[in-house]
Amino acid sequence: RGAIAFVPHGNNTQGYEPQRAIDGNTQTQWYEPALRPLVVRFPCPTPFDQYSFFTASDAPERDPVQWRLEGSNDRGLSWANLHRVSLDHPTPYERYKLLDRWFRVPQCWWTNAPNNEQVCRSTEEL
Repeated sequence: RGAIAFVPHGNNTQGYEPQRAIDGNTQTQWYEPALRPLVVRFPCPTPFDQYSFFTASDAPERDPVQWRLEGSNDRGLSWANLHRVSLDHPTPYERYKLLDRWFRVPQCWWTNAPNNEQVCRSTEEL
């Protein structure tokens, strides 16, 4: 709620703007022809422990098959890997289809330790 989506240094294709990736409407879609990353910024720290996505209405060849999910606790100055799919995922060919699974991530906050290492702090510590 209140999150914004954008593509740093990206061009917004009319009708396929980044905000459509998080609008909750499975009939809209986001498309970034240069394959730049989608950034979702929340107004306050927001824990989550899983994610998924729907395939779009067209162009199955543009569906993601490899990706990574990163998190930042310093407004995007540094990023930590939360989940990575490095082998081709069998994204469904059917359109408007929810992926066959939810991808789990550790429910934690990534914070910088004094030595600049990324540390996962459990949500129970908050």
